[in-house]
Parts: sequence; structure tokens; C-alpha cells
Amino acid sequence: MADPPPEGESPGDGGEAEAGPPGLSEIELMERMGQIPLDEDMPGLKPFFMNTENYLKYKVVLSQAKDPDIFFSGKNAMPYVFINKQEQLDDIMKVGFYSDFHAHEKDVRKYPLEFMLLVRDSKRSLGDNFVWCQTPKAYEAMCATIEELKQQIQEEYLESLAGGAGDAAGDGGAGEEGGPGFVFKEDETVFVKDEPVTPRAYESETMETTLEEVSNMTVENSRPLFKVMIQRARSFFGEAKKYNDSAESSAQHKPQKDPNFNLLRRELDKAVQAVPVVEDNFCQTIGGMPKNANCQYSEEDFSVKGSAFVEETGAVGSFLQRVFQQVDEALQQSETFDIFKAEFDSLGDEDMGFGSKATSNIKELRNFHDVAFTKDKRIQATQWVPGSSELLAVSCVDATGDRTLAAVKAATSYVLLWSFADALAPHASLLAPYDVSTLRFYPQDRHYLVGGLANGQLIIWRFSPLDLGATKNVSSKSDDDSAGQTVPQITHKMVSIIDESHKKAVNSFCWLPSRITIEGKKAKTGDKGPENGEVRYLCSIAGDGQFLIWDFAAAKEALETGESDFLWKPIHRVQLSRQDSGTEMGCCEVLYCERPVGDPNLGNFYASTEEGELVYGDWTARGDEGVKPEFVKKLVSVGKTFRPMLSLERSPIFPEMLLGVNDWGFYIWKETLTIFASPAPSSYFTCGCWSPTRPCVIYLGRMDGGVEVWDFSDQSHKPSLHFTPSSSAISSMCFHPEDSVKNMLAIGDADGHLHVMQLPKNLIRPGAKEKELMRSFLDREETATTYFTGRKSSLAELAEELQKQEDQRLQAESAAEGGVVSEAEIEATKVQDRQARYKSFEVQMKLQMEEEAAEAAKNASPKGKK
Repeated sequence: MADPPPEGESPGDGGEAEAGPPGLSEIELMERMGQIPLDEDMPGLKPFFMNTENYLKYKVVLSQAKDPDIFFSGKNAMPYVFINKQEQLDDIMKVGFYSDFHAHEKDVRKYPLEFMLLVRDSKRSLGDNFVWCQTPKAYEAMCATIEELKQQIQEEYLESLAGGAGDAAGDGGAGEEGGPGFVFKEDETVFVKDEPVTPRAYESETMETTLEEVSNMTVENSRPLFKVMIQRARSFFGEAKKYNDSAESSAQHKPQKDPNFNLLRRELDKAVQAVPVVEDNFCQTIGGMPKNANCQYSEEDFSVKGSAFVEETGAVGSFLQRVFQQVDEALQQSETFDIFKAEFDSLGDEDMGFGSKATSNIKELRNFHDVAFTKDKRIQATQWVPGSSELLAVSCVDATGDRTLAAVKAATSYVLLWSFADALAPHASLLAPYDVSTLRFYPQDRHYLVGGLANGQLIIWRFSPLDLGATKNVSSKSDDDSAGQTVPQITHKMVSIIDESHKKAVNSFCWLPSRITIEGKKAKTGDKGPENGEVRYLCSIAGDGQFLIWDFAAAKEALETGESDFLWKPIHRVQLSRQDSGTEMGCCEVLYCERPVGDPNLGNFYASTEEGELVYGDWTARGDEGVKPEFVKKLVSVGKTFRPMLSLERSPIFPEMLLGVNDWGFYIWKETLTIFASPAPSSYFTCGCWSPTRPCVIYLGRMDGGVEVWDFSDQSHKPSLHFTPSSSAISSMCFHPEDSVKNMLAIGDADGHLHVMQLPKNLIRPGAKEKELMRSFLDREETATTYFTGRKSSLAELAEELQKQEDQRLQAESAAEGGVVSEAEIEATKVQDRQARYKSFEVQMKLQMEEEAAEAAKNASPKGKK
């Protein structure tokens, strides 16, 4: 068995004859060894990925850069390497996830031997560029294989040396004093004979490869072929039959288009020999049509004789005096207006104005509902499946709202997958132990769906490629089966620990950026992760006021590796409470506060409460000794009705702008500054969202089933458009995330119906300079809000100063009268002063009303009218 190298020395450190029998060094043996044969079915082998930048670190190459004089350099790694276990554990503690063994830390700690054996897998037969012998049996078996290969290479090398020496000795023999065995003689005669070549069997160098390719492309029977025999009774042969004419009948079958037709296509690889050459050409200047810019008068238009005649007569002076006023007005108008402006350029598209044909051209593409699944249900959350324009995931919850009664009833909650290919039955149903209150797809893999349950847990579903296909994966069933039984059911793969989860329903959660890293029990947050790497964490919020951070990457890895004893629980927990009373906050929505790279405030987030407030928090807050940390940095209260915040959305075009919707209005914040508040609607709001393409447009769902469209480029005091997709309350709205299908809006209602609306061009295509127009509107509102906020503070300070002066005046008057005045006497004096001023005002008002009544009576009398 191959022994591991001494401590601190790799197989490539220059060991010569000590690595094996005399003849070839360890490096020469590795150069001749090539790829070590690997058995995919051998237990204990695990694929291992080693970054090419770490080849020199783990001593699998002798030079990091490619060197033609060094065989193992660049990306040409050694066929195997022994690595010390304790050194890698120390390296993991030092560099963290930058170590290639960080993902296998648990397995490394469980490994019983001192050295680990990594074998290069150049063909990636097990999935990665290296294979790790994870068990002692696999380690010993692989070491035995390596030792056999080294012995075989050494024997072949010694045989080649012995064969060369024997030929030389047979031809001439060695000299007595150890000279060369063959000496050329100049007078030796050379004879050439023309003899026939002995025929030999043809040996093909590529025969085995060809046979392997043919066997891979050959379909072999995995079982014997079925033999079917059809029998018929002998008495039926040659039997006499009597046929009669049937009654005359005719049936008409007209051709019709199948609305659910789904064209199945297969992707084929084709090769062409010649294609047109594509070239990029550039032009330095851009041509334009000539246009008028100014007019100029030249004195050459008049002759010398004609101009002298005009100057001598008095007609010019009288003419100028008569038309001076009109000429002055014309010159002023010319300076005010652009007389060369193209008037038709300012006209917009005929479909851009509200009230046009395109405004009412909002079509309903699909209406999804099913009696078995959506009866007495409400669409709580809607999500488009990433990468597909025909699949949606919707959460159906109990529409009665009585969760106390629903908790003791035996019921099953569903998340339905709807497909455009079949609007009558769901594509698939996802089973859940409780109602699913919110949904989110994993941003980097659409096969993972995460949901928040009504009991406070988080749940994960994992889809197969067939689950998200264009056709349903159902087996053939009899015609008597109901439609609900033919819908495939998908069970969840993982649920969080209920004791470590929320105490109330999960209202919202969001994904954290991939560059965010969280380490330690105190959730030390940094931004050292890759910008476009794997999204690892998500944060959730619920009505119990808890803000939890979850490691989704660890749960995903446990699902992929089949780790059955994995327990999913949050890695950090924050309890949001009010600063004045210390009571828990009931939270509704959560959004991560995006910060630039290098910003120290990486733990900031926004949240909305059940009393219509906006919370600006920080999960990295630390408290002093004996003082609890204050995770709530700022609390903004803007609600008029103190009702729960139904939606909290970030603008896709202005990331610093937030949209908050409650039942009696909607608000726009720039971070924590309220820059716009809407008037009260005619019906309660239920949800809202930004337009993904138009900066000025906001969509708001209402309780009466209508949807309001607010266009701030048109007006800001009322909605610019209203349409009614449903007769019941709108419960959720979601745009398609892809740019190619941004004209589709999914709307869920309280009756369990899912409406997919196709919006016209005037609601999708932004107008000219619409982004600059919305930016100027928001800046103007921000300036006005800042001014009035400062003015309000100034007036409050002024009122406080006047009140102090009034108190000082009253104290001075009382002191002049003599005696020490108490606070009660000062307050009584204030009350008497106010009552006296009120009575004086009352007397003046009565006198004014009597005068107005007398004047009205006088005007009403006939004499007064005369």
C-alpha cells in the first residue's frame, strides 16, 4: 500500500529513489501513470472540487503558471496527492469558505485517518475534477491500486533497459575493460536481401473506442420480448351473417381551433458548412436633414437710388410711428415662441392618452379556477415560475378567516401550479400542513420554492424537471376518476423546526444579496461574498415581531446530499419592540435595505407594522452592558386609520423609493421621509405594486374587485384609469419578472379565481422623458415635505417661546401686585384671560350677525328692492 509522504512534504517535493524501487523517481512514475482507473460503484468515494487557483496550495502542481519544462504545471495536476487532515481544519478556521474543504468540514472532522487521499478525475466520471477517499476501506483500496500501477510502470521500465542491453551484448559483446559492446568496422561488407514481408493480423488503435461508441448508441433489450397470441373460437369461423340497412342519419363536424393546443417541439443539433460573415461597421458622423434656425435681413435688397428716395420722403417716419406698437408686440412674441418649432413633434401616440381605445383594451388571457381546490378559498400569494411565461404558483388559503375553527378541523392546504396549456385543472398541487401565507422562488434555481406557513414555520418544495414541464405528469386513469384525483401531488421536502420558528403566521420574507456574509452567533455581517455568487440567506418576519435570518444554502445542501438528520432553524433572531412601551410589534412586510459595497450599515432593513407604521431597523445593533440593543432605529407613523400595512414594495426604477398600501390610502417614502400621501379611496385598498416598466404608474387593488391605475405623469390627485377584473375583493397582484412578457399581470381574488390580464401598450411602454418627469415630481414633493417639516418645527418652537413670554408677563404682573404667586394662581389667571377674550369675541360676532340679518331683511322688503 502506498504510504503517505512525511509531514510537510508532498509527493512532488523532489523525492527520488525513496518513493519506490530503484529506477524511476516519484515524479517520473506520476508522469507515466496518467489517469488512475476509478470505480464509480466503489463505496466511500466522494466527488471533490478543487479550484485551479489552489493547485499550488495543495501541492498538486509544481508551478502555478504553465511551464513547458515542468510537466505538472498550470492546470496539469498530479494523478493523486496526500493531504494532512489537521492542516486543512486549521485552514478552514483561518480562511473560512475560501478553503475548498469548507463545504466538507463535517466530513473532514469525521474522517478517522491522519492523511486524506485525493485522486484526480480528469473525465469527471463522479462529477468533479477530484475524488476523495472518504472511508478507510476506500483509502486502502485506492492506495493498493496506486501501488500496483507504480510497480507495473517500474517493471516495464526495467524490462526496456534490460532488453536494450541484451541486444547490444549479443551483437558485439562488451570489451574486457568495460568498453562499448558494439564497435563499427569500416571494412565490414553489408548485404541486402529482398525477402517477402510476413503478413500479420491488422491491429487497430481505435477499435476499442469505436466498439464503446457503438455499444453506447445501441439500444439493447433489458428484458425478453413479449409473445402475444390471439385466439378465437372455431365456431365463429365461417359463420353466416345477415346485415340490414340502418336508419338514415347525418352528423356535421365543423373544424374548430383547439384553444388548449400545445405544440411539442424537439431540439435538434444541425451543422452547416458555410455561413454568411457578420461584420460590424461604424460611422463617425450622424447625418441630419437641414432645418431653419434664423432669418437675416440684408441691405442689398434695395438699390442705392431707391434707398435715397425713401430716406428723403417723410413717409417712412409716419409709417414707423403708425406700426411701432404692432412691431414691438411681434418682436416680443418672436422672442417668446419658437417660430421654427415642429408642432406635430409634441403630439404623442394615439394609444397613449387615457380614454382612448387602448385604455379599455385590457384583455383577460386566462381565468384559472377549480371546484375541487379553490372552492371557499382565497388567493393569498401569487408567483410566476422563473423562466416560464405559462406557469404560475398560487397559494390558496381558507376564505372564512376563522383560524381558530380551522385549527381543529382536518383540512389540507394547497399551493397550485397553473399552466396556460390547461385552464380547467391545475398542472400540479403542492401539499402543505397549514395555509401558506407567502411564496418566493429561489432566485438562482427555479426548482426550489419556499413558503411561509400560518403556524410560523418555513417550508421548502423541490421540483423535478418533469414537474415544471409543459404537460402534466399523470398516469392513465379510468373515465370514472374525478378531475381532482388526476392532478399530481408534490409533497414538501423540508420544514423548519416549530420551536425555533415564528409564533404567528409568516407574513413576508425576502432574499438577501449574494455578497452578504453572516458569521458567528452574534451575526457578524460583511460583504466579502461574490457579487454574482450563490444566494445563501433569507430573512422572514411575522406578527410576533420577530425578525429571523435563515441559512437556505445549508438546507439546500442537505436536500441534495440526502442528509436526514439536518434540522433547519434560524441562525439569528431579533425581537422588534417599541421604544416607549417595550411591547412587541406586529409586523406585516419586510424589505432588505440595499447598500453599496463597503457601506458599514449592511444590516439595515425596512418593515411595516399592523398599525400602519414604517420601521427602519438594524439586525447588527449591539447594546451596552446591562442595556438591551435597540434594533429599531426609526419608526415612521403616517397612517390615518392605524390599520395594517397590506403591501410594501420597492420601485424597480427608483430603488430608494418605497410604496406602502393600507386600506385607506397609499404612501410613497424616500427611505423614511414621507413624500406623498394619497386621498381616501371610494373603496378600501387591498394590495398594490409598482409598474415594472413605467416609472410613473402604480397599480392598486380594491375591496370591490376593481384595480386603480395611478399615472403621476397625468395627475396625482386621483386615479387615471380603473378597470374591474373581478366581482370580489382583489387579494394579490404580481407582474411577470421577465422583460419579454412584462405586459402580463396576474391578479388573485377572494373567490379563489386567478385572472391573467394582458395590458395595452400605453400601460407598458414609457413615454418620452417619463423617468425624468417622475424624478422631478418626487424631488419637488421631497422639497415641499422637507420645508413644511422644518416650518412646523419652527412654529412649534415659536409657540413655546411665546408661551414662556406670556408666563413671564403674568408672573411679573402678579409680583407687581405683591406677594408670591403659585403655579395654580398663574393657571387660573390664564383661564380668566382666555374666557375674557372669548366673551369679547362672542359679543363682536353677535353684533356682526345682527347687522347682516338687518341688511338681509332690508334687501328682502319691497322698498329695499326698489
